Amino acid sequence: MAIAPAQKALRAGGFLVSYSPTVPQIMDFVSALPDGCAPRIVECILRDWEVLGRKTRPKSIGIGHSGFIVATRIP
Repeated sequence: MAIAPAQKALRAGGFLVSYSPTVPQIMDFVSALPDGCAPRIVECILRDWEVLGRKTRPKSIGIGHSGFIVATRIP
């Protein structure tokens, strides 16, 4: 993981942000953070939309993808 090099490069209070496509990767990232971090985890969902004249709605295809952004400050 790149947490140790990032921690050395950041000042105290600097932001560290990670994108992870899977929950196990989030768990690994959060468990590797130094003590004193309070990570915020946000799920990002990608869903196509269609516009037909004055009608707008999400496409009904059941294929979607999500990923997760984890942001924290380095103590």
